[in-house]
Amino acid sequence: MDEDGIRRIAAESIALKQRFFEENAGLLLEVGGRLSECLRSGGKLLAFGNGGSAADAQHLAAELVGRFLREPSASAPPAGRPTWSRPCARPAPAGS
Repeated sequence: MDEDGIRRIAAESIALKQRFFEENAGLLLEVGGRLSECLRSGGKLLAFGNGGSAADAQHLAAELVGRFLREPSASAPPAGRPTWSRPCARPAPAGS
């Protein structure tokens, strides 16, 4: 693969995404509205999968539980912030 090949692959990916959102923006808004209504009225969303689909389901759940367009408050105590916003910490080695 050369630089032109990389540029071609990137251009194809961009074009596909642009076409998808141009064709489906209304549907995405409708689905988002229905999901919002469902959750606000006490309903639930079940997201699951196997392999990569499981990772997508986990990501969706994290976005709904955590953040979508805003970052967590830095002033909130760690216990008051969701786990996705807490810094990763390694446990102390045994015997230390």
